[in-house]
Amino acid sequence: MGLDNEDDLLGFLNGLQGVWGSRRKKKKIVDASDFGDVLPNGWKLLLSVKRKDGKLSLCCSRYISPNGLQFKSCKEVSLYLLSLSEPEDVKQPTNVNRSEDVH
Repeated sequence: MGLDNEDDLLGFLNGLQGVWGSRRKKKKIVDASDFGDVLPNGWKLLLSVKRKDGKLSLCCSRYISPNGLQFKSCKEVSLYLLSLSEPEDVKQPTNVNRSEDVH
């Protein structure tokens, strides 16, 4: 059984745990972990019912990090996650001047 019409898609969204993202109940914020383990714990997805060329679909319109940052694409999420895993010496300049008390 597929999700062939708007009622089916909205029924699917209604059955998911999460918070509605619009008053019209066509967007819902859900835990990403409900759809697999690709993203780290704490990430959320904003799922939306979209109409394009007369066809309805359910899409992920935003990826939301645990600290509330929002991303539009998987590529943006990937770049963000990679930036978090860079070694500290790559993130900060190595020639930091430190003032020390000399007696």
